[in-house]
Amino acid sequence: QMSWCSALIFTCIAFAISPVLASCLSGPATEVGYQGSSLASEAFAMRLRGGADVDRAPVDGKVVKANAERKAPKPRSKRAGLQFPVGRIHRFLKEANPSKRVAGAGAVYMAAVLEYLTAEVLELAGNAAKDNHKRRIIPRHVQLAIRNDEELNKLIGHATIAAGGVLP
Repeated sequence: QMSWCSALIFTCIAFAISPVLASCLSGPATEVGYQGSSLASEAFAMRLRGGADVDRAPVDGKVVKANAERKAPKPRSKRAGLQFPVGRIHRFLKEANPSKRVAGAGAVYMAAVLEYLTAEVLELAGNAAKDNHKRRIIPRHVQLAIRNDEELNKLIGHATIAAGGVLP
């Protein structure tokens, strides 16, 4: 049986990963790469940074901008240096949690974890595709990547991957 937390993680991966996978899977397997996610603590620090709302007295010759002159707000994903949508994951967490109270930092952390796991699977699946002299990742390559990695197999070992086949 699957707990609600596991179901939420799989739902988040399914909805959050589709644009990322589309961009990653469109190119050859040699181009399947990952620039690396920032650490969770860096993501939190970047998320907490923000501008002031009102004009203040000049400090060292600099004046803080007022509301009218502020730049457009940046998405939380961009502030945290992530590709996965922090806002969407935050919404999913609130919908899954009966109390509807979820800290914003929790969504950033979960997005960072999901992005890391996705990057890990894509990197190993890209290597499997390259080993099989293919330019495109197929479910078989994802299956080989997960089953040949000890930690990923422990995490996703009981999942069935459609059209994945079996290990040789």
